[in-house]
Amino acid sequence: MKKITVIGILFITLFIFRGYSQGRRIDSLEKELNHDLPDITKSKISNRLSINYLQNNDIPASLQYAYLSLEFAIRTNDRKAISIAYLRIGNTYSSVDVHNTALEYYLKSKQVLKNTHLRNNWANTYLFMGQAYNNLQKYDSARICYHLANTYLSQLRTPEWGKNILLFRGEVEKKTGNFDTARVYYQETLNQELALQDTLAILNTLRYFTDLWQTTGQFHKEEKTLKKIINLSTLSHHLFHLCKAYSQLASCYLKTGKTVNAYESLLQSDSCNRHLNEIALQKNNLLTFSDYYAKVKNYQKAYQYYTKYLALNDSIEAKHFQLVKKLFDIRYNTESKIKELELLKKNNDIQNLKFQKNSFYKHVSQGVFYFFLIVLLILLFVYYIKRRAHQKLLKTNKKLELINAELARREQEQQHENLIRNKLFMILAHDLINPFNALLGFAELLSEEIQEFDRRDVKRQSEFILQSAKQLHFLLENLLQWARIQTKRVRFFPSYINMNKVIRNVADLYRFMADKKKISLNLHIQDSLIVYADESLVSVVLRNLIHNALKYTYEGGTVEIEGIQEEQDQVMIKVRDTGCGISREEQKKLFNLEHHFTQKGTSGEQGTGLGLIICKEFLKMHNSSLIVESVPEKGSNFIFSLTSKNKKEIKS
Repeated sequence: MKKITVIGILFITLFIFRGYSQGRRIDSLEKELNHDLPDITKSKISNRLSINYLQNNDIPASLQYAYLSLEFAIRTNDRKAISIAYLRIGNTYSSVDVHNTALEYYLKSKQVLKNTHLRNNWANTYLFMGQAYNNLQKYDSARICYHLANTYLSQLRTPEWGKNILLFRGEVEKKTGNFDTARVYYQETLNQELALQDTLAILNTLRYFTDLWQTTGQFHKEEKTLKKIINLSTLSHHLFHLCKAYSQLASCYLKTGKTVNAYESLLQSDSCNRHLNEIALQKNNLLTFSDYYAKVKNYQKAYQYYTKYLALNDSIEAKHFQLVKKLFDIRYNTESKIKELELLKKNNDIQNLKFQKNSFYKHVSQGVFYFFLIVLLILLFVYYIKRRAHQKLLKTNKKLELINAELARREQEQQHENLIRNKLFMILAHDLINPFNALLGFAELLSEEIQEFDRRDVKRQSEFILQSAKQLHFLLENLLQWARIQTKRVRFFPSYINMNKVIRNVADLYRFMADKKKISLNLHIQDSLIVYADESLVSVVLRNLIHNALKYTYEGGTVEIEGIQEEQDQVMIKVRDTGCGISREEQKKLFNLEHHFTQKGTSGEQGTGLGLIICKEFLKMHNSSLIVESVPEKGSNFIFSLTSKNKKEIKS
């Protein structure tokens, strides 16, 4: 025990010194990055910073610098630097077990290297692709990648990497049940490491052997190999391998019925880990302690250790989820910029000419691109959350029968959140696709037939495109307002405003829509209507109410906006129409997204059903409410009131 304590103190001192020196190296690189240097140099510096932050276990910072390295590399159009940056991004995702995303970037590296002779980059790319396929259980693809990596490495004559590939190939064979082949690969690796007298590599390979013996049920061989690791780790002062070996040896003893030996090994591992503070090892030891006490029929202590294990496991999973979420936030914030750089590099001259002649098409195409990119990222993120929550629920239901009530509550909350999200995506998919189809259709028709159109045809097609774009803008603006409400990012800045001016300004926005449907848009507003409110939020409420009134009013109908000064310092606003109206049953669904209600306008206009929900929330911030009076086929009347005095003035 004293020996382990001394070794632990030595390693802590080394870690502190290493962390200090590494911190100074990071500061030096960051200062160097701020200098006026070529982009290729900045790409290399950013790559080194990404590696250093990954070694410091600061994954978000590592990913940010990896993306920065890619950005500088794309600007220089250096394919080798771009390939290295993609590999660095993939390795960062792989370090947190997001292997699908890691593989995506490895494949990008492979695409960049096409038709090049950069053997070292090819070898690294295939090696990391093999690891990703291995982790994703696509073993045939992993074998192919390892073979290709080995081919390139043999041309470079790098035995160090060759040994690693032997281990990786052995791991694939073990997972696919070819245990004899796996043992041959491991033994060949061990022979090379013994010849080189590489102690750390020998320890690592011996651990592969212990996993093989454990998988094949050869526990006596596993015990013998673990004792070798303990002796070698003690002599070479490799504390991590020592702690891990004691932990595995305890599990091996439990399987062979040597409970006393298992308990002693567990104490050794636990004592050793106090110096390292390895969370994963601590979690494994808690589970092994629980198994030990269950073996000796001390079920109370077994339950206590199992509870601690579950709590630590939940904490680790929660931190991992937050970390992965942060990485996807970083990806969302940087990916569009990098894609734009790639596009500009490939098509610089052509795109400049095209954008000069067709600026309108540029904005439309970019808008569509960014929209679908955002939707795709949201869908991927929601899918990841749902999949992870489902897997966690299945595992927990099998292991924790004592806390089923708590799990049921969490499951209910998760289902409610998923229901709201699914509602939103259903609205997006159903109600936004038609305007997008119209917009793209008219734009494509105008692009292809513009030589055949006269000015009148061009004007008519442009008007169709404009109306589709305005409709999309209105729907997306409501969606943005709804998202701001959900995330509590709506800012409320009330002041004294002139409602006469606000109402007229909003009404003027819809004159064209009213004239197009031959609807009379009339204003009946008293003079000098001053209210204490947030002008931008009130404008959003009026825009939604007037837009709805015009949308659901037949041609030749009437929409009236009335502003009246009431008693007790209140100003009442009414938006009245002679449209199709709303039944009593449908009125109950107006302000609840869970019971989503929307219908097409009298001219087939689309809607998301968010408008009135937004109005209700914004008026609630003004201590007001929205009153609905409607009769089917006769029209609707929407009423709300605003105060004309500040609360502080009323109190004084």
